[in-house]
Amino acid sequence: MKLLYVGETWLGSCARSMREALSRRPGVTLEEFPEDAWFPARESLVLRAMNRLSRPMRMRGFRAGLLEAATRSRPDAVMTYKGTHVDTPALRALKKAGVATVNVYPDCSPHSSGVTHRSAVGEYDLVLSTKPFHPARWKDVYGYDNACEFVPQG
Repeated sequence: MKLLYVGETWLGSCARSMREALSRRPGVTLEEFPEDAWFPARESLVLRAMNRLSRPMRMRGFRAGLLEAATRSRPDAVMTYKGTHVDTPALRALKKAGVATVNVYPDCSPHSSGVTHRSAVGEYDLVLSTKPFHPARWKDVYGYDNACEFVPQG
């Protein structure tokens, strides 16, 4: 299986650990698209303000880069770890190109990270949640129609 993996790469992140584990699986070919390369965390107030002002431009670049990487590598699936910056237009373009979309969801609520993320979570073909209560609540509580399966983390 050929995967295009989208996630953070900083040492200690769960996304990085997942990527490393997937890369050791026989039969899995992995290409990485590092989310944090486009959206670096900054401590300084000035840098945070600059990040906020440049966010729309970086989102367009991130989306275009992701679609270019998917076109170039032609993966069986794009897998995101949470996918904070993967928006609805990007997911729809990937699916239009015939690429399956999978999200590994580590948080308690997909509604807690803003409206862009909230709507995007419902666009994935499959969500693999690390929370055992998500599948039962996926449609009724969160309002999603896509598939959600529980897969324990670790």
